[in-house]
Amino acid sequence: MIQKNSFYGAVFLLFCSVLSIAQIKIIRLKNEKLGVSSHEFYFAEVKLERSNQNIIGRMYDGSQAMSVTLEGGITKAFENFLNRNFNASNIDTLTSIYLVIDELKIDEKIIGQNKIKGDILLRLSFEMYRDGQMINLTSGSATGNYTRSPQNDEVVEPLLRNMIKNQLIGFKKWFDDSKKSDKLAKSVRVIF
Repeated sequence: MIQKNSFYGAVFLLFCSVLSIAQIKIIRLKNEKLGVSSHEFYFAEVKLERSNQNIIGRMYDGSQAMSVTLEGGITKAFENFLNRNFNASNIDTLTSIYLVIDELKIDEKIIGQNKIKGDILLRLSFEMYRDGQMINLTSGSATGNYTRSPQNDEVVEPLLRNMIKNQLIGFKKWFDDSKKSDKLAKSVRVIF
């Protein structure tokens, strides 16, 4: 009797696993040059400060709600994306920057028979390791919204990718403007 119950329990767990897998939408950030780069810094690591480490929101496939994640997980997807499309190949003399994902959220609502409205929120912080501690350099946020048909979810990834690009452009501008800031100083020289 125990073996029979164990078998049915295993079948039930397998069914639930398959059902939950079918209800997850995976977004892959496309490999596309961003048109922005830096010869002064690179992203050494991506950290996630969100409470949910995997799911970034909800999208619809027709009328079926699905959880959304990024391919490979949130931090790995960002690291791969930055390494392929932003970071220089020779980083020996560059400043190490840590990208912190404070919030990433995709939320969709059905607003009509053939319309889905979506909102994306992205909040990033940029940090640097110095003198044994992490120093918060700056942060920024971006929002995007879209309306799509239930059959076409192709608008989501380019919008998210563009939001990331705009955050990187903003940070690069901040970095370039702040080179003489005490936050970015590598050494201090006192002359008498």
